[in-house]
Amino acid sequence: MVRAIMSLMGDARPPYRWWALGAAGSGVDVHRDPVNTHAWNLLAAGCKRWALLHPSLSEEETGEDSVHDGEATVSWFINVLPGIAARHPGKVLVVDAPADSLLYLPSGWWHATWNLEAVNVAVTHNFVTWEGFCSCWARICAPDARAAVDDVHEVCEASHVLE
Repeated sequence: MVRAIMSLMGDARPPYRWWALGAAGSGVDVHRDPVNTHAWNLLAAGCKRWALLHPSLSEEETGEDSVHDGEATVSWFINVLPGIAARHPGKVLVVDAPADSLLYLPSGWWHATWNLEAVNVAVTHNFVTWEGFCSCWARICAPDARAAVDDVHEVCEASHVLE
């Protein structure tokens, strides 16, 4: 059923499934997943630290732009995340996911990852529910959203490793 919902988007469908391979210390900066999608992440090998931030927090409150290009994601975990957790008690969760764990990420949640072991291998899949399809479709069809989806497609096509 999920495949049928996403396939209704045709060429506008954003990238939705990735393999991720990362070494210790690598990770992904704080972000939200594309256009109102939910996600699951299966860690096949390694250990991944997740920071999950409540969707009510703004970009500014999450420190989304506080890690500069070329700077390791770990700096956000060490220097920025503790302040966010102190300012927003109950809105920040930190989870260490071991190998063979499955994490569900609801739509709208901010998140960042930090790979803790020498080799970390994961597969992740974004999906939209029937309840969220209309808002997802509306965001994709908005003029600025179309450009954002094109940018994501371009980045995903250009890289083979996302972490």
